[in-house]
Amino acid sequence: MSNSPMAVWSWLRSYGSFVFLGLGLVGVLYAGHIFNLAHQRAKFTVGYLTGYVYQKSGKRYNYRFEVQGTEYEGQSSSDKGMDDRDGARFVVEYDSLDPGTSVGHFDVFVPDSIRQAPANGWTRPPFPVPARLLDRGKEAGEKESK
Repeated sequence: MSNSPMAVWSWLRSYGSFVFLGLGLVGVLYAGHIFNLAHQRAKFTVGYLTGYVYQKSGKRYNYRFEVQGTEYEGQSSSDKGMDDRDGARFVVEYDSLDPGTSVGHFDVFVPDSIRQAPANGWTRPPFPVPARLLDRGKEAGEKESK
């Protein structure tokens, strides 16, 4: 293949869609890998609902939480059975190395007996939570360590 602009354009017309799809697949796989890593390093804290926005993909809820004195904000899709009042308290899962990366588990309520989380969050909340919060991503880490 020569380096002429016409040859490059011809190659792109022939193979460009495959390159585009390949890059998209790599991006999705990388995002999944990052999400699993974040879950393996996950900590949990108390989140507070602060409002919502409508997007093309549906209603997204805004929340805030605190880690070591720094307040963070996040946004997640709703969960069935959630308390959608401003100020509602629920479990937030965050990456212990990057607390700005978080997921609000709106359907997992924090009991009134828990006033606040420790400054650095919990490795495992001190109240019953669904196994899905604690097990996700662990299988991948166990396979890698074998």
